[in-house]
Amino acid sequence: ARGYLQALASKMTEELESLRNSSLGARATDMPWKMRRFAKLDMSARLELQSALDAEIRAKQAIQEELNRVKAASISTECKLQESDKKKLELLAEIEKLKKDNEELKSQKGVKHQDSQNSFLAFLNAPTSA
Repeated sequence: ARGYLQALASKMTEELESLRNSSLGARATDMPWKMRRFAKLDMSARLELQSALDAEIRAKQAIQEELNRVKAASISTECKLQESDKKKLELLAEIEKLKKDNEELKSQKGVKHQDSQNSFLAFLNAPTSA
């Protein structure tokens, strides 16, 4: 097994040397390969940038949609608040009116009650003609 591994290693060394020698002699033909490699790398970088840009655009659109929903909810809440304030003012005005009506009724009842007490006292104090 050791002899086999040594033979394999020497064979691989020979092949590596022959590849080095052939690449040194073929520098002129390597250029198109390098150009293709650079073009591939460039295209890969472009695709990666395009993908990142698309992701940013989607994220921005999602944020814009969320902002629109929040604005709509805010406007709705503001309208409800204004309606509640208006209703509150109406109810306060109604309470004041009812208080005034109540005071008027109390004062009228007090006058009638006083008149009836006075007439009752007058009846009791009136001389009897028997």
